[in-house]
Order: sequence, then C-alpha cells, then structure tokens
Amino acid sequence: MKLNLPKCVLIVLLVILCACKPTKNNTLAHDAYIWQHQWTPTLNAAMQTASSWIDRWRVLGAELTRHGQFSPISVNHQTLSGGGKPVIVVIRINGQLIDWDPDRIATNSLDLVKKWRQLGVNVTGLEIDHDCATRRLTGYAQFIAKLRQDSEGLVLSLSITALPTWLGSLELVSLLKNVDEAVLQVHSVVDPQHGLFDAQQAKDWVEKFSAISPVAFRVALPTYGSRIAWDKDKHIVTVESEMPIGLETAETQELIVRPQDVAVLLDAWRERTPPRLVGISWFRLPTREDRRAWSLETWQAVIEGRKIVAKINAYTSPGPFPGLLDVFVSNESDIDASFPEKIQLLTGQACEASDALGDYRIAQTNDEILFHLSKPAILKARHQSAVGWVRCPNQQVKINAYP
Repeated sequence: MKLNLPKCVLIVLLVILCACKPTKNNTLAHDAYIWQHQWTPTLNAAMQTASSWIDRWRVLGAELTRHGQFSPISVNHQTLSGGGKPVIVVIRINGQLIDWDPDRIATNSLDLVKKWRQLGVNVTGLEIDHDCATRRLTGYAQFIAKLRQDSEGLVLSLSITALPTWLGSLELVSLLKNVDEAVLQVHSVVDPQHGLFDAQQAKDWVEKFSAISPVAFRVALPTYGSRIAWDKDKHIVTVESEMPIGLETAETQELIVRPQDVAVLLDAWRERTPPRLVGISWFRLPTREDRRAWSLETWQAVIEGRKIVAKINAYTSPGPFPGLLDVFVSNESDIDASFPEKIQLLTGQACEASDALGDYRIAQTNDEILFHLSKPAILKARHQSAVGWVRCPNQQVKINAYP
C-alpha cells in the first residue's frame, strides 16, 4: 500500500526520526583543572605542552577551610595571562564548613575574580567546588542564588561541581537552575573495593544527570591514581595523590586509573553523546614530577581517541659481577600501562641468589624464579624499571611477562 503524504508531513516525520537517533559528537570540549598549590617550572611546562589540546583552564584560586578561613592560592598570574587561554577561577569550600557566611564567601570570591582580571588573566568564569552533604543542598542552593545575583554585571559564567550522591535529591534541580553549567565528578575514593574510578558506574551517573539537568554540563575524569590509608574500622583516614605525605601505616592500598578504561568511556560518548553533555574537565593537569599521574603523551592519546596498544616487555641484562643478571620491564609504547602481574624466569638450574625490587615479591624453585606484583602500579610510556636480580651460574635464562 502506498501512502501519499503531504511534503510538510514527510519533513516533520523525518525530523522526528532524526531526533530519536543517538547523537554522534566528535568535538567534545576538553578543559583541565590546575589543582597544584606550587607553581613549579614543571607545571608551567605541562601547561605549555597541553595548551594545543586544552580549551581552557580551571584553576584552584582559593580554599575555604572548615572554620571559614578564605585562603587564596599563590598562582602564577603571568603564566595564566601569557597563555591566552580562558580561565575559570575555582573556589574550593570545605564540605564540613562550620562558619557559613554567604555574604563574606561571595564577596571574597568575586574580589578574587576582579584581582585576577586586573593582573591580566582572562577570567571568564567562576566555579564553586563544595562537596556538601545532600541534606545541606537547600542552603547551598540559596548561596548560589545570591552569588548569581552579586555577580551581575561582571560578565561571568557561574558553575559548580556536582556529586553523584546528590542525584536522588529534589533540591539538585533548584541548585542547577542558578548556574550556567555544572561539572559532574565521577571519580573519588568512597570504597577501596570499587577503586578510584569505575567506567560503567560513571556512565550510569552521567545518564541520570543528563536526564534531570536543566543546564549544560561537563564530566570530571581522572588522570591520576592515589594511595589510601584506613584505620582498624576500615574508615579512610588519608589519601595520598600528587605529593608524598609519609603514609607509614601497613593498612594502605594503591588505586590506579587505567587510561584504557577512560578511553572506552570517551569512545562511547563520542558515538552517542548524552543530552547537554558538552565536554570533559580533566582532573588534574599531569606534570612530569607527579608520579601518580598519567604521562602527558598518554593523556593526549586518550583525548584524541587514538587506538594505542601498550607493549610491555621483560628482559635481563648482565650485572657487574659474573653470573649476575638484572631484571627489567620496559614500556615500548606511547601509552602508560600496568606493570605485569607476573614475570617468569626459566633458569633450567638452581640459582645461587635472587631478590625483588619495588612492588614485586619473589618465589624461587630449582629451575624457575617468579616475580609477583604485590600492588597495582603504572609504568609510564617509553619508560623502563628494574624489578629485581638473580645470580645464576649459567646466564642462559628465558624470561616471560604476564599481564
């Protein structure tokens, strides 16, 4: 049966069918958080390197302590102004803030924006990062509404970070109505068993946020790992990320974020972009001295959607004494990868001695030596690392690495 429909009806039907198809988006914008408290030459170098694939910087400008003290960060205004990138000033408010003074917080935040502009920084936005309890969202929404009113005339975009734990609150929409955009944070140390980042969980959170958000939003994705320590009741007491803080307790765990896991999620959003998702805000800008962060090369590869397969090899090298062999692993690819879980040396003989280094532990039999990785660790792109040594009369050994 042939239907003779008016041309206008056919056009409407075509529009409806197109609207039902998933949105394909290869142009998600990419921002990066600069969260460092020390503006070192290494940080400046990372900014210069990443400027070609980053649209704007979200810079930690000040922190509000639990007792209400407003503490500006000593940033390099000259570097920010010279780079030419738009800058969003981020004010971090302690989630357990006791002395909540909306007028003073708003005034201090906006004064900081004005100061940075006077110093030549192209400040286009202000972001409030407040990880408050869900039950306090009503008061938080009232503060954001006041901040919105006080910022009129400054030509300033207003944004907030949002937590997945807020998704069940009716107050979330009221909070979002007074901002221009939000940044949904999908990485955190909540339960060590779930790690620092779960791609499927992050995807679910984004779908739920997309369904209720009245404004455009971005997703904060991690470029780093952390080491956590907990007490006898399994409560997290300390998180060590960018800088070592001297975790001596035995109750610690290393949490890593595999670039491949994040890349899979990004590929899914490029193929089908949830409504109102406009970009990614990376936390945080990696530097060469940040040992838990991805390498800049890996970060760029993930952003660009390049399919790079990690290539990990294990090998031995003669040591300074007869019969001594040093054992190494190397990453010969352009993407960071996990250290192998197991390295096997087939010796065909009983070796005189052996030992492991770093995060490896050793087990030895008459004709085999095994190096076992005790905790997850990342070997950066184009790097190598010594994992141990063996002393065998015959240096003709075979070596295998297993993921």
